[in-house]
Amino acid sequence: MGPKKSGVEQESFRKHFGQVLSLHPEWTQKDIYSHFKKEGLYPSTIFRLIRRHEEGLPMKTKPRSGRPPKIMDKKGIKRLNNMMDGNDKISQRVAASKFNCSQPYVCKTLKKKTEVRCYKKQKMPSYKEGQEKSVQRASRTLVRKTSGLEFVIDDEHFFPLSKNQIPGNDTFYTKDKKKAPPALKYKFCTKYEKKLMMWIAISPKGISRPVFHPSGLGVTSKIYLDKCLKPVLIPFLHEHYPDGGYIFWPDKASSHYAIDVREFLEEENIPTVPRKDNPTSLPQARPIENFFGYLDSLVYKGGWKAKNLPQLQRRVKYCLKKVDKTIVQKMMTKVRTLLRTTADHGPYSIPN
Repeated sequence: MGPKKSGVEQESFRKHFGQVLSLHPEWTQKDIYSHFKKEGLYPSTIFRLIRRHEEGLPMKTKPRSGRPPKIMDKKGIKRLNNMMDGNDKISQRVAASKFNCSQPYVCKTLKKKTEVRCYKKQKMPSYKEGQEKSVQRASRTLVRKTSGLEFVIDDEHFFPLSKNQIPGNDTFYTKDKKKAPPALKYKFCTKYEKKLMMWIAISPKGISRPVFHPSGLGVTSKIYLDKCLKPVLIPFLHEHYPDGGYIFWPDKASSHYAIDVREFLEEENIPTVPRKDNPTSLPQARPIENFFGYLDSLVYKGGWKAKNLPQLQRRVKYCLKKVDKTIVQKMMTKVRTLLRTTADHGPYSIPN
């Protein structure tokens, strides 16, 4: 038997079948069968077509009932491409309704027959007029003045007792939603939720010891100096950079550039990025932001929630021990590339 024919081939063969019978009206069923059996046609198909011919029915089949075929021609693919390309106001489901097909079919067509791809929007600081140019200039200066040096970056991060905005932590499963307990189907929020603040420094050489602080109190220059820089940052630098070869890049917060902080760093001969050379609002070039996101995923994995701040602090310490240091090192090796990209093409050019 021959291979299964496509829809177009079947229609073409039906036409051929009718033409052969019209040329040989004297053939019996046995003759017809013998002739088309040699062409590789299935016996059931031969007798079905013979029956249609005897009943005077057309060889061409009519459209069958059921779901219509989802065939998008070149014109439709071009229309879909123009509709979706550079557009954030339309979904695949809405596009499917315009083409009278399913959303999975639209997704499959975009993937296989166009170059349009779906991407998730990334968070990005909103720059004021002229601020983008200043960020570019500062990035260019920072790259030029820190040639051959490794960056040591520090920052603070706030950990709430629970973090339901992590994808996957805001869903639940149940057979009967009405009978589900409140703890399962509701996400409880407090107006002033307790948070745990953590300060830490990272570099291509490793991660410093964390410093925890109640979030209700602001991080003043005295707290920054007495609890972060003196007891943690200085020993970290002496351990990993005894011969120098680094530059300290703090966040551009006012407490980080207070007079007493700057005087202390100068006395300790800690090379620091000057405030005028520190790019404003450039978290996308500071890998510590990605580090905190990575740490969040470990702390709140599986929808974990803390009952109190001491429990949360123990959890963060435990997860810090599980952090893959090679991931942090890879993050830090890209800092100079990110700054150079910003200097050449602006802050929006950094790939996410």
